[in-house]
Amino acid sequence: MARTASDSRQHGAGERAAPPALESLMEAFIDGDPRAFSQLYERLAPRVCSLLAALSGDRRLAEDLTQPTFMKIHRARDTYARGARVEPCVFAIARRTLLDERRRIKLRPEDLSSDGAMPEPRDDSSPEDSRLY
Repeated sequence: MARTASDSRQHGAGERAAPPALESLMEAFIDGDPRAFSQLYERLAPRVCSLLAALSGDRRLAEDLTQPTFMKIHRARDTYARGARVEPCVFAIARRTLLDERRRIKLRPEDLSSDGAMPEPRDDSSPEDSRLY
């Protein structure tokens, strides 16, 4: 005889309780439960990192940007619309974090030498600029 889902619940067939919905965790975090944010991080960080790696093509950069993404989520918690789906919000913040990083790099490029060391600063000054006045 086949067991039904209600039979499993009644008999405690070793099943774990379903994890709380992401939306419930976000609302608990907004209401002041710091453990809820830790659980959000544990559940979403691998997916955020995978998304950032797919968008950037750089796994190391994706790993580096995962933490700032969650810092932005932490700071923006008061803007979360209760009941809204969490994943699209988190993924949008991750995407914007990547775009911010790309803009930052474009504005301030840092080229490493072939051996990975920082290059010596260029001396663009003329001899006249080095005089003391």
